[in-house]
Amino acid sequence: MKNIFILFAMFFYFQTFSQCLDEPHTPFEEDSWLSCETFANPNSIRPAGHWIRYDLGFDYVLDSTYVWNYNVWGKEEAGIKEAAIDYSIDGVNWIPLDTFLIAQAPGSYKYEGVPGPVFNNLTVRYVLITALSNWGDDDC
Repeated sequence: MKNIFILFAMFFYFQTFSQCLDEPHTPFEEDSWLSCETFANPNSIRPAGHWIRYDLGFDYVLDSTYVWNYNVWGKEEAGIKEAAIDYSIDGVNWIPLDTFLIAQAPGSYKYEGVPGPVFNNLTVRYVLITALSNWGDDDC
């Protein structure tokens, strides 16, 4: 009986205090990341621009992903509209996955992102997201 109670207590604790909040994502600038300066792209087939590279730390088999776009009240147009998605095992040799359209965020506390690119069980360590266009912001 102790095991069941402890398991139930742990489940209740994690359900209560994990990301089950009424306001999981804020629409505030200080809680967001925005790129307004261009840099050389790690993938030589891509021009200098706005990009983010994720190092997962180890090789993983990825299937589906989820993305959050720029979700700041009154500045939703700065979010990425179309992105090139590349992946790599070594961070040097990049393989293009696809271009991907990311829906514009609503600038809301209730925003929970959208389904992202599907990797179809590819082995990946690095993911590179390169912004090709945004929703209308001229500066960033």
